[in-house]
Amino acid sequence: MKLFTPLILACALLFAGCTKDPLDEYFEDDKKFYNLRAYFDNQINKLNARNQNVRKTITKDGRSEVIEVKTLNWVEELEVFKESDINKPAWRDAYVTDTVYLQKSTVISHDALNEDNPVQHLVVTLDPRTGSCLRVSIDKHTDNFLYNSRQKLFYSAGEGYRIKGSLKVEYLFESEYEVDAEFIDG
Repeated sequence: MKLFTPLILACALLFAGCTKDPLDEYFEDDKKFYNLRAYFDNQINKLNARNQNVRKTITKDGRSEVIEVKTLNWVEELEVFKESDINKPAWRDAYVTDTVYLQKSTVISHDALNEDNPVQHLVVTLDPRTGSCLRVSIDKHTDNFLYNSRQKLFYSAGEGYRIKGSLKVEYLFESEYEVDAEFIDG
């Protein structure tokens, strides 16, 4: 019984030490790049609270349609922006950052050092007085033996967003698309 008690204690300490996910530990330190994931989580909460209405112009292969949407799932709608967050362990040293301080804005630019990174260019424009994000611009691409995808994403706080892209699947099809969404009053 005396041997059994220390064994239980040792096992309990071992399992207690294994409860923290290594990714959680990595992300506890300061973010190296602008935290897009947190910014868009905040925007999703604001848009949901406002019940934001949207006028969308959707263009696919030259054909356009305009629709007004009263209820959107903002988590799904802005997921493509959140997925563009470059604060990932593998990309810690994969981008060069440049900051330009202007009178009416601060522009932070993150450029990929490797052309294999899906996010090639990320530009965040901040209000210098408040530090709040005014605009986000993202260039993404994926090239492999099956398909080629290019996307340009733009988000302007309080105004709307645009997603422009192309997709080419080898030997099957090519397509170009654009979603231009403007926030409107209900």
